[in-house]
Amino acid sequence: MLSNEYPSIAERRKLGLYVTHMEVELAERFGEHAARLFLENFGGGELFVPLKATDDHPVSKLVGRDVLEWLITKYGSGAVEVPHGAMSSKNAQAIRIRRLIVNTTLSTVEIAKLTRVSRRTARRTICTMREAGVALPHRPQNPKSKEKFEK
Repeated sequence: MLSNEYPSIAERRKLGLYVTHMEVELAERFGEHAARLFLENFGGGELFVPLKATDDHPVSKLVGRDVLEWLITKYGSGAVEVPHGAMSSKNAQAIRIRRLIVNTTLSTVEIAKLTRVSRRTARRTICTMREAGVALPHRPQNPKSKEKFEK
């Protein structure tokens, strides 16, 4: 139920999560696997892009010289800030919470317990997703809380 599997771009969009322009462009040109490898290894820091592509550059070794050539064309030589991949620690938690919200009918309390966040965080995430227009399954109401108001 709690998956740490790297989500595809399509799944993150379905979950209402932002996907960086760099990742989208890399995926469109070189495939999602290459984009994922690139961001997992270089994300969250600066990457030095050389004047000319070489086979011994870390990018060439990891995902291919054609990716490095694209970076040179797109950004020029120098330092390029590479965004975090989808499974950075903060994103990983958001993805786990959102997967449970979209793929199950668990209560906010159950989601909070499984993901080790507060009920408030789970409720806020559901509200944020609804406001963004994400289709959510019906969540059962807690019968105990209804009884308090009916008395």
